[in-house]
Amino acid sequence: MHLRWRDPRWRVGLVCGGLPRIRGSRATGLDPPGGLWEKGRMVHNPSIHGLRGLAAAMVVALHLHGAVLSGGFSVRVEPDGLAGRVLSAGHRGVELFFLISGYLIVASLVRHRSVPRFLYHRAVRIYPAFLVPHLLIFAVGPWVGYRAVAGLDGGAWLGRFVSNLLLLPGFFALPIANIVAWTLSLELAFYLLAAWAAVLVPAPRGSARGNSRTGQVVRAVMGLGWLLAAGTALYWHPRMWFFVAGAAAYEMDRRWRRDAKETANADAHGGTGILALVGLCVVFDRSLAAALACGLVGFLTVVRQRGLLARFLRTRPLQYLGDISYSLYLWHAVVLFPLKRLFGRPGGVVTNELLNVGLFLVAATAGSIVVAHLSYHGVEQRFTNRFLRKDDLREVRAGLPLQTLGRAA
Repeated sequence: MHLRWRDPRWRVGLVCGGLPRIRGSRATGLDPPGGLWEKGRMVHNPSIHGLRGLAAAMVVALHLHGAVLSGGFSVRVEPDGLAGRVLSAGHRGVELFFLISGYLIVASLVRHRSVPRFLYHRAVRIYPAFLVPHLLIFAVGPWVGYRAVAGLDGGAWLGRFVSNLLLLPGFFALPIANIVAWTLSLELAFYLLAAWAAVLVPAPRGSARGNSRTGQVVRAVMGLGWLLAAGTALYWHPRMWFFVAGAAAYEMDRRWRRDAKETANADAHGGTGILALVGLCVVFDRSLAAALACGLVGFLTVVRQRGLLARFLRTRPLQYLGDISYSLYLWHAVVLFPLKRLFGRPGGVVTNELLNVGLFLVAATAGSIVVAHLSYHGVEQRFTNRFLRKDDLREVRAGLPLQTLGRAA
């Protein structure tokens, strides 16, 4: 194996009919480790896991920059300067999440072989961690002047509560409460399209299910409906093409593994992944096609665990950020709200403006990580496990990817 499973922290056995079981992994509970093909099976891929941590860190850095610009601070990083452009690249953390999701959701459908079970697991994975900040915003927000819910009458409050609960803002042009939840709306749309596509897969030859003439007609009508829905989604939200690129990466990786097209040297791709990631950030606003190409090339080096980027993503800090990335993504904007008011008021917390901004950044970063850590361990692991079947829970504790962005096959 080119992965370092010989390390005593990784003990690999075979359970569940030959699926690889990984004990002692950092990727326990409901945190999505990602996957890598090894002898026809999917095992934990720490590079994908670390990429999730990097994507979350990029988004947090972007919003920290935005908070300094809009929070009443006199010391700021100008958006047109070099530092401002680097921080603005945090927008691309969303595209990295979408690449990962496209890869893992296809693997999840292949593994589940059941659309209802797949959708149930998606709901179980997304909603418990999402509900806590959602309820907090709508319960406390009107009293503290949280802009998304301040000044609403009862009917408007209820309508906004329900629309955000159903993750409609983002895909649809509706007011959003948690400013980062628009990506979950696109995620949900992709889950539904992926499940719809799975239903269209023909039944095995010789099976009576769906192979009658009536079944074929129904499948054809559903297929036309799927093409219309998918085309509309991609037209309205071109960023969803990154889900498609992630799905393409899954199929390319599967075929390469099947055909044993391996590279002997794990660093054979050198800095290709890093250059591709930089290219994604640079060309995104100029050419979506070029950005997709850069994203796919960079992501493939991560999936195959090749090159300097994959090695960097396997470092311990990024593995930890990968653990808490979903909760960090959901909570950091909520944590920023009171801190921005505290440090951004006239006079700040300290009179030295530069020191005041520095303290704000430290408090916001540390506070976001602490709250995300508590949410990960208290909600994502313990609470969500209550809704899992016993066999699924055994796989989760073994480190198999049942989690945030998909369960790998």
